[in-house]
Amino acid sequence: MNNYLQLRDCISLFGGGTPSKQNPEYWNGKIAWASVKDLKSSRLQNTQDSITELGLSNSSSRLVKAGSIIIATRMAVGKAVITDIDVAINQDLKAIVCKETIDVKYLFYFLLSSGSELDKVSSGATVKGIKLNHILDLQIPLPPLTEQKQIAAILDAADKLRQKDQQLVQHYTALSQSLFLDMFGDPVSNSMRWEKKTLSCFIESLETGTSVNSSDEKYSFNKFGILKTSCVYTGEFRATEAKVIRDDEYDRMKLNPRRDSIIISRMNTTELVGKSAYIARDYPNLFVPDRLWLSNKSNLDQNVRWLSFAISLNSFMHEISKISSGTSGSMKNISKKNFLSLPMIYPPAELQNQFAERVEVIEKQKQQAQMNLEKSEMLFNSLLQRAFTGELTVNKAA
Repeated sequence: MNNYLQLRDCISLFGGGTPSKQNPEYWNGKIAWASVKDLKSSRLQNTQDSITELGLSNSSSRLVKAGSIIIATRMAVGKAVITDIDVAINQDLKAIVCKETIDVKYLFYFLLSSGSELDKVSSGATVKGIKLNHILDLQIPLPPLTEQKQIAAILDAADKLRQKDQQLVQHYTALSQSLFLDMFGDPVSNSMRWEKKTLSCFIESLETGTSVNSSDEKYSFNKFGILKTSCVYTGEFRATEAKVIRDDEYDRMKLNPRRDSIIISRMNTTELVGKSAYIARDYPNLFVPDRLWLSNKSNLDQNVRWLSFAISLNSFMHEISKISSGTSGSMKNISKKNFLSLPMIYPPAELQNQFAERVEVIEKQKQQAQMNLEKSEMLFNSLLQRAFTGELTVNKAA
């Protein structure tokens, strides 16, 4: 395709820091302050936290200009975003300054395609991280700037399609959750005074999968894949969030995602631990890793789809975060015992089924949107892979 250069020849990096949380004068100011939890999509438009000018000047945090790329070097290793705002960053993030020879969006998509490579070199018993040299040593094909922009434009179009599909899925999810709250109220405060049971009454057991080595190949539905924890991040089961299993690892796989079950993240950041999704059908080509649980329903008269909505609500997620533990301030675990001991409302099964019937129309529309999303993600991933192997040119894409 073109000459390959190390990224160190095209960019420079700088990191950030965290102002002391013991000093209230450093926090809740006018400066957006980003950490890994804010890297939710391809664009950074707001942050959960903010700091003051005093906090910025009295810490190692640095300000990143709008239009720059920010990449995570701990936890969500290799996750990259383009920031639409001026933002300060913490120590788990690095800002990238591009030289004139490289287009920002072209580099962003290259980093996106390099995610599995960076994940493989990450290390850490609990919280994985990478060194700056792991990024700087990456080899990037560097065509003329005009061609970089054209390739980025093709990927932009494919990315916008999958983002549109994702937004539609989220819209249907919001409708379903609104219906749930209208019928049952909040499951934690229990304003409607339903009977309560522990989750162990609903869930007979939680199965844990096995983590195996994966290849660098992009996952597609005709391959055997191991799920990534990101398959539940949006609250929807995203079957495309998987890595291709190496041929010599097949014999170790044991647990497939199955119809009418719930998949749950048992180990993650404070914001993501306990994230879950309902699985509507069997996935014989996919397998569950050790950081995810798969539920087995009990003999209790219940509707699993109803339960999946209940445990995914923000108020219940807050209850899950309370029982999470871990020596790290970033990565948390939940035990099966503590999770299954959480109280849950138990309205009559007839009402649960009524909810499921009412939501079925919404869910059918959502399933179609989900199928479209999976197709658009496959298209995007295919174009992304071709873009940096010399297979994607403007003429070929047309």
